[in-house]
Amino acid sequence: MFFFRDILLYQKAPQLEETLERAVADEPFQALAKKADASRIYDSVDLLNKAQQQMRFSNHPGIYVEVAVVQLTQTKSRVAVGTGSTEATTDSEAVTMLQSEVRALRSEIESLKKKWCKSSRIIG
Repeated sequence: MFFFRDILLYQKAPQLEETLERAVADEPFQALAKKADASRIYDSVDLLNKAQQQMRFSNHPGIYVEVAVVQLTQTKSRVAVGTGSTEATTDSEAVTMLQSEVRALRSEIESLKKKWCKSSRIIG
């Protein structure tokens, strides 16, 4: 989520690069930020937020991560087909974005696990 936030922030105000939380505004990041579709990022954040909410109440949070990643890959295909867009993201760019999304989701899972463990100790 932070990575998406950083991309959107960089797109709208590149002079504020010191406020980026996860990303470093190097050339690859700048290129990715220029190519990224803001509406797709908003949709992705919404999807990830919903998955995060579901993960909080699940004994198997990893399943929600996997389903969210699959949905993210299928959403791009549906959007491209639905709009008749001829602009396509190359496979390597798609892989890079998915890897970033997976890293962010893993981080969220670890954070939720730590919170859950702490709350279990307090309750128990």
